[in-house]
Amino acid sequence: MDTILSSLNPAQKEAVTYHESPLLILAGAGSGKTRVLTHRIAYFIKKEVSPHSMIAVTFTNKAAEEMRKRISSLVSESSEKGLWIGTFHSVCLRILKKEKAVPDFIIYDDADQTKLIKECIKKLNLSSKQFQPKAILEKISRAKDKLLDTDEYMEFCENFYERKVADIYKEYQIRLREIKAFDFGDLIMNTVKIFNDFPDIMDKYHSKFRHIFVDEYQDTNHAQYELIRLLSSGCESISVVGDPDQSIYKWRGADISNIMNFERDFAGAKIIKLEENYRSTQAILSAANSVIRNNTNRREKNLWTRNLAGANPIYYQAYDEIEEAKFISEQIKNLLINNKTYKDIAIFYRVHALSRLVEDSFRRESIPYKIVGGVRFYDRKEVKDILGYLRVISNTDDLINIKRIINLPPRGIGDTTLKKLTKHASMGKQSLFSLIDNLDNVSDITLETKNKIKFFVNIIKKYQAFKGSITKMAKELIAEINYTNYLHSADPGTAREREENVFGVVSAIAEYEENTQEPLLRDFLDQVALLSSVDNWDSESNAITLMTVHGAKGLEFPICFMAGMEEDIFPHINSSLETSDLEEERRLCYVGMTRAKEKLYLSSALRRRIYGAWRNTITSRFIDEIPDNLLVKTYRKTGLNKPVFSSQNNSINNSLRYESLEDEACVYKVGQRIMHPKWGRGTVVSKTGRGEKTKLTVHFWKGNIRKTLLAKYANLMSE
Repeated sequence: MDTILSSLNPAQKEAVTYHESPLLILAGAGSGKTRVLTHRIAYFIKKEVSPHSMIAVTFTNKAAEEMRKRISSLVSESSEKGLWIGTFHSVCLRILKKEKAVPDFIIYDDADQTKLIKECIKKLNLSSKQFQPKAILEKISRAKDKLLDTDEYMEFCENFYERKVADIYKEYQIRLREIKAFDFGDLIMNTVKIFNDFPDIMDKYHSKFRHIFVDEYQDTNHAQYELIRLLSSGCESISVVGDPDQSIYKWRGADISNIMNFERDFAGAKIIKLEENYRSTQAILSAANSVIRNNTNRREKNLWTRNLAGANPIYYQAYDEIEEAKFISEQIKNLLINNKTYKDIAIFYRVHALSRLVEDSFRRESIPYKIVGGVRFYDRKEVKDILGYLRVISNTDDLINIKRIINLPPRGIGDTTLKKLTKHASMGKQSLFSLIDNLDNVSDITLETKNKIKFFVNIIKKYQAFKGSITKMAKELIAEINYTNYLHSADPGTAREREENVFGVVSAIAEYEENTQEPLLRDFLDQVALLSSVDNWDSESNAITLMTVHGAKGLEFPICFMAGMEEDIFPHINSSLETSDLEEERRLCYVGMTRAKEKLYLSSALRRRIYGAWRNTITSRFIDEIPDNLLVKTYRKTGLNKPVFSSQNNSINNSLRYESLEDEACVYKVGQRIMHPKWGRGTVVSKTGRGEKTKLTVHFWKGNIRKTLLAKYANLMSE
């Protein structure tokens, strides 16, 4: 027993040994969450609680395997035999198979589900453009998360679209039953159903599972919550571990109210806070604490550490996104000089599109990197699609890319037609493009299909003859082929991010044209080809990690960079209107900051290229929420050779920070922080007019409101 408890701090020891029920362990970032949960299970086993009477539930197979390994290291393998450890889905699958309360079934993955949804839409004579399969599947999945069957879902439908979604849901379930298949939502939904419908089965599991342990409780949805509630209604103890401040998966059904209402749901609950952090320096924790305190829907706690105080996080405001990427590369070089390695370093961003310039900078500087949870910018499908068009425009002999784009977006030129065309071109010893440019002698292609092919050929010819800049050509091409509409119809869930990647190509072209005396499309494509040929880095190699902040949860690195700390990027533009969404963005920022062990860098740009055009930006409110004494603020005025560091002299900072991106002189600049006696702190978003007629639009943080004010009478004070 001593070996289990000896290495624990007082709060951890209390959480492990508490013998009554229920128990909520509020585990702050880096406070030893998994350690406490596994030690608690091992402690129960050492106290001669039968492993057969225990079940531990988590969210990923990796987490479940890690828990099993840790428990095995604390007790003998034979001692923990019979303990159920698994994900929600694997536990439910095991119960359903064991009880045979439903007919034998197979499990459909996401791809299978999407294909089946398409068939249902077709059978109901609905338009797949209006009823996009991915979007419909998402709605059905969220319905199952809420335990709504087809009839219950119909009761909530208020318009034609929603009622048709309900029809598709009903048809989808009929088809699943016909082929004896379950999707992931069915696993939990049906387990809850048999527990409710068959008291004898419920009683059986009440007798079996006397002690329940739940990991990452803040990430549970309603169906998972209901499953745990049913299982625990007859148990001796339930222990859940989680942190409301790290609840970041609302978009996939997670309900933060489950952990916030734990005492209401489980009478007599004990709450133990784990606030000692073993990961980060105190300087990093203090900065992170100052951000998360601005959320109202949370459980108060304050992370602290015995680690060295460490250096304050550095905030760098670049002139533009190119300089931001350069700053990151420069700091990495300095870190390497100071005995750090590439694998010690991670770069986080809110959306994948922000990785492009960082990747480009790393390639130029020969800095090795790997992307986790995504692919390299130029390897992403949507990027390859647009580059495919540009390559065919540049070289119509490019057979691979003609095949890629001839039916992209879909225009009714199928694989059978393409095979016929390729065969004719080969027999006639001509290029595929030459053949499709003149189909008069091709007899086994219908007139309708020939017209579709002609439409494609005309697009390529039009942009071959284009007289404007490459940037303008790319923009007009993307618009003409309706590529962004295609993204939204193909996969609404990822469309916005993929759209940002598409216009990341436009931004890359604009950057190339700005830095090249005689820009040519083929030269740009050659440059991209050379960049894309960099070898993939092995996952165990000494390389920098690039990933979204969502992907960073559960990980840690000695050095972390968080790029793109700007309004409408982080927090994301989609979260600007709803308080609950904004608070989730703040939790996401907190998660990113607390991944850093030794050093944390936050960066933004005064201007960023959006959809190929430069736009002035506003620094993220999360930066404003960190007190000046907890942050080293760094600014660079374009043209200076070295960045100016200062965390005290605001007059120096402001002279650099608010370098005008506008032609006219004015005391107020876009991006400037101000104070108003009534509405409080805000940022100048835009400026119109001149002299006494100058009007300012100001975004005020309190209430998340915008006001347009006449500058002369605005009564604003500079911060």
